[in-house]
Amino acid sequence: MKYAVTGNTANAATASDFDGNVLPTGTITFAAGETSKLITINVLADSIVELAEGFIVTLSSPVSGIITTATASGTIQNDD
Repeated sequence: MKYAVTGNTANAATASDFDGNVLPTGTITFAAGETSKLITINVLADSIVELAEGFIVTLSSPVSGIITTATASGTIQNDD
């Protein structure tokens, strides 16, 4: 199954907020019987005071089975 991160909300996260200066994408694999997985999304620290920035992680392209919850939202909180 694939996942992709996109910016969300009026103050959306952009590629520069994440490791590698790209919006994270990847593939996750579920073992037989598994119904959930943890996906770690690494963000970059900076020294700029910013508003909280929103993003969505979207799951797609299951090899077998179905996706019952395809999206989850996240927020990058200011740490400066």
